[in-house]
Amino acid sequence: MNKYISLLRYELKNIIKDRMNMFMMAYPFLMLFITGFVVPEVLTRANADIITSSYINIVLLLMNITIGAMMGGFLLGFSLIENKDEKTFNTIAVTPASIKGYVAFKSLYSTCISLCGNLIIFFGLMLIAGDKVTVFDGARAVPIFNNIKPYHIIVVAITNSLLTPALAMVMASFAKNKVEGFVFAKSGGILILLPILMMLNFFNGATQYILAPLPHFWSAKSIYNLASMNTNAANLNFWFYNIIGVIYTIAITVWAYIGFNRKLQITT
Repeated sequence: MNKYISLLRYELKNIIKDRMNMFMMAYPFLMLFITGFVVPEVLTRANADIITSSYINIVLLLMNITIGAMMGGFLLGFSLIENKDEKTFNTIAVTPASIKGYVAFKSLYSTCISLCGNLIIFFGLMLIAGDKVTVFDGARAVPIFNNIKPYHIIVVAITNSLLTPALAMVMASFAKNKVEGFVFAKSGGILILLPILMMLNFFNGATQYILAPLPHFWSAKSIYNLASMNTNAANLNFWFYNIIGVIYTIAITVWAYIGFNRKLQITT
């Protein structure tokens, strides 16, 4: 246990000394500020109509769902790339903390960071702008959190955060250095945001499952249906979306972990 406490102290020091890492840690608060204060104020001053405001708010909601896992994944990914560059894994291999244990440890605390990021954004948004962030229910504007309860937020946050290790290990497997890591982060960020396409009418019925291979589709769809009051017959219920999402995410994480180990030539 003491070895992992020492590792945690070491990792926290590395996070604090790197400005990019600190920015990623602050990103949930930045998104909360933008979503909870800036956007509602802009929409009010622009006299945006109810439908336009509704679409903007739902897009931001779906984007926020992905932010926690993205930031945690990129944070861990850059850290693993740095470990490869500095040959840290070679050093750890001869310590009581095995490489497998070290990677698992880093994955665990990064997943916790992702989870906290999601919870900060959503519970913060619920507290500071719960009545300002609205959707159109067909007759009037209603708060977007009318149908989204705290337990919905917690479940979706957990489902999302589980993808953090997979994002990081795929990134660290293919990126040879931090520059390539940045390229991956940009392209990966676009891919992760693709579930927003579910808002298009084309993806409203059974065709929604075309997006199913996208990692965040399942949790994003579960919260989107609640926020938009979407009751299409092809929809699953909230729990099924997230159960499938968890199973799918675990499968991706195992695949990514095996691939990462092969890249490091680690015998698991």
